[in-house]
Amino acid sequence: MREAVGLQPGDRVEFTLEDDRVLLRRAGADLSFLDGMLGHLGHEAVSIEDVNEAIQTATRENVRGS
Repeated sequence: MREAVGLQPGDRVEFTLEDDRVLLRRAGADLSFLDGMLGHLGHEAVSIEDVNEAIQTATRENVRGS
């Protein structure tokens, strides 16, 4: 598991419950890959739910691609 998510001894982790799954990720992970991902929404207001969903989707895709 450590190798799959790039964890080193002493790294902090976060657990998130999603439906019937537990997601594990490095705490304080670099989220720079999220930069600009909501650009297609233009200048309209974005709800926190939309932001959270976009972060979860991008994080899942980033972990799978590692």
